[in-house]
Amino acid sequence: MAINNLYALLGLMAAGAIGGGVYFAYPSSSDPKPVATIRGKLTKEKYVILQEGDGQHWQAVLDKYNSSEYKGKRFTTKEGTTSLEDLKRDCSTTLSKEEGDSSYEKAKLWCTVPRTIQERLKDLGIEVLKTEGDDENTGDKSKWVTLESEYRTKGNNDIKDFQVDSTSGDTSWQKLRNKCKEHIGKDRWSDEYDYYLDKVAKWCSNKK
Repeated sequence: MAINNLYALLGLMAAGAIGGGVYFAYPSSSDPKPVATIRGKLTKEKYVILQEGDGQHWQAVLDKYNSSEYKGKRFTTKEGTTSLEDLKRDCSTTLSKEEGDSSYEKAKLWCTVPRTIQERLKDLGIEVLKTEGDDENTGDKSKWVTLESEYRTKGNNDIKDFQVDSTSGDTSWQKLRNKCKEHIGKDRWSDEYDYYLDKVAKWCSNKK
């Protein structure tokens, strides 16, 4: 299941205003119409909007923002280093835009608390299986064995460049667990973050 469908599954995309994510447009004084904003959409999707006092998170985001690697993903094409004040101002402006605005992805990247894949799934109510320990008590062995078997029977290729052993053995489940362990700590600036978010949710967690 694609990760964007997780929101529907969890009921996170229910209609309504959450966390100040709606403002009112007034085409006439007697006809106020609520307008859903990017802030509201992010909140419904269980992202945490960066607040004024989130100094450590702001600095981590700012460092990435000013990296040449992410130049094409900034709010502006302006050359030079962006200050923290400018970034906060851009976030404030963007978060107030209508939720369908094309700057949604940028707001998600630059205006919310950074989360690893494992942390993001936890926010969505999905727990990654244990990645240490080789028995049931310490390592979720039976759950890994079940997932490994399912992965094999469903084509053995759902995660790119990865296959489990052709037949199940006493420790063959560990191969899937170790592959999952490679990806759960990826931060949201990592290549293919959304791709591996989906795969970890599907093959490395307790998600039904």
